[in-house]
Amino acid sequence: MITIDYQIINCQPLEDGEDAQNILSINKAKVLEFHSGQGSITIQFPKTKIEEITLCLGSSASVQIGAFNSPDQTDMVYLIESQESVVGALEKTIKYSSNLFASHKDTKFSYAKLDISSTSSNGSLKIFYWILKSPRDSGSSPPRSNHMTVNSRSFYSSPPAKRTLEISKNPKTDLSNSIQRFDLKQSAFDEIPRKRKIDYDTPRASRNPIDNRIGINNKIRSENKKQEDKTINIEDGETIAEQNSIFQDIQNRKQRVLRSHTQKKEPTNSYKNVLNNCLVSSAVQDPGKSIIISELCESLGAIYIEELDRSVEYLVSDGTNTRKMDEARQLGIKIVRIDWLIFCLRKRKHIDDESLLFN
Repeated sequence: MITIDYQIINCQPLEDGEDAQNILSINKAKVLEFHSGQGSITIQFPKTKIEEITLCLGSSASVQIGAFNSPDQTDMVYLIESQESVVGALEKTIKYSSNLFASHKDTKFSYAKLDISSTSSNGSLKIFYWILKSPRDSGSSPPRSNHMTVNSRSFYSSPPAKRTLEISKNPKTDLSNSIQRFDLKQSAFDEIPRKRKIDYDTPRASRNPIDNRIGINNKIRSENKKQEDKTINIEDGETIAEQNSIFQDIQNRKQRVLRSHTQKKEPTNSYKNVLNNCLVSSAVQDPGKSIIISELCESLGAIYIEELDRSVEYLVSDGTNTRKMDEARQLGIKIVRIDWLIFCLRKRKHIDDESLLFN
């Protein structure tokens, strides 16, 4: 998942001094929350980057998704106009696939607009989030033009069969000119004078021939023999102290590198310091909610683990997995609701509120 460019047109309501842009950039899940009964948000982003939109609604809401080209949005075409309702559930997930946008592909709209209006008035906490996927995330590559240029480095390093295929696909390539330029450069190398060979039969060369340098040859043989003896001694275990010294140096270097990594601290205002290295587990059975919980734990600096043990401090639950909750009570682990992570994220501090605990 990547961060795309978007613009918030309207977002109501928000608390005093709160910026919706900062809320949306906190983590990858793009979580936006409302504490009042009714709320609305309008977001504008490039249509060409949309592949799938997933909305998680915590209450009944009206959803509109449209595409437009002009700045005044006079040519707006609504692709989705639906009324979603959440009955007897904590939240509802709706997925809009890319097929809804493909029908207007030929019109080449530049932007898309997402408008969500909550119609509920029960005052409960609502969560809106969306996931926008680009073609780069899904594994498909963007369309490429038919024009092809030959890169000389990659061309000559490719197999002959591939080179023949590229030439047949692009007969207009300037390959012949490249070969001609290469031949011209090669001819320039031929003009370089070659090194004169030494004739040892001449009187000047016979003063100090290489074969007669007995002292240097003896020194080379002596160094080689010392190296062989040292290798044999190491294999026979005669230089154990030297091996231990080398091993100790390697361990010290590893410890210095590890210590330099562990001593790096996050900034004081970072979200990583909210639940710094706190062990958190989950008893939520819904895979979608589990992904959101793990992303929130990563943003807050907590360590998310699957299995329960006595080192776990908090168990995040929605009340569905009673077996894991009973196991946590026996181990003395605090059981909190999903809202606890969101409150810690909003307030940027470790919150201990009994209203967020399960009995």
